[in-house]
Amino acid sequence: MVALSKILLILTLLSLIPGQLVRIQLAGAAITMSDISVFATVSFSTIALVLSKKSFKINPRILVPAILFSLIALASTVLALINFAQKDVLTSSLFLIRFLLYFSLYPITANLIEAKKAVNWANAYLLIASVFLFLGFIQIAIFPDLSSLTVYGWDPHQNRLVSTLLDPNFSGGMLSMTLALAIGLFLKTQNKLYLAFSTLLFIGIIFTFSRSAYLA
Repeated sequence: MVALSKILLILTLLSLIPGQLVRIQLAGAAITMSDISVFATVSFSTIALVLSKKSFKINPRILVPAILFSLIALASTVLALINFAQKDVLTSSLFLIRFLLYFSLYPITANLIEAKKAVNWANAYLLIASVFLFLGFIQIAIFPDLSSLTVYGWDPHQNRLVSTLLDPNFSGGMLSMTLALAIGLFLKTQNKLYLAFSTLLFIGIIFTFSRSAYLA
């Protein structure tokens, strides 16, 4: 079961590539491949870790802020019932559920992956992120204007790298976090491949023209 959990975790990483291009549209919301894979990974891996009877470890420095944020978000959602319809509040609560689901990947990964294999998993993520970045470069070259997608609810971004997430801020945030990881691995190993990839990531972030990505 632990081995299958790792396969599901790999599939979750791979789901970053299709991004928002493959999704199931529901009433007022949408489910992506990442949502499905994260739910499957968290659900199955939790059962697998419990059955393995291993001591479950989680860093309180990360857990406590996540709990505080979740409680504030929950309170905000409940208070929204004063001014908004129950249907609208229920739809907005899906963002909190999604956050809790995605955050659950942290303890799952921390307890599923052995420390000695962490670099291998980091490399696997960087490989997947490189595909995401490459698709972003292709997108800005052949499809730089998203105005035609406004009828489907997307913002009309122009001449900005959005990749498969169709949003320069989310894509830029992902690339910024990936850049931090790549630079960290370069400083640790002095492998110039990490430095080369960091350069490409930096260029990709520039082309998002996202202030939040620049700040990140």
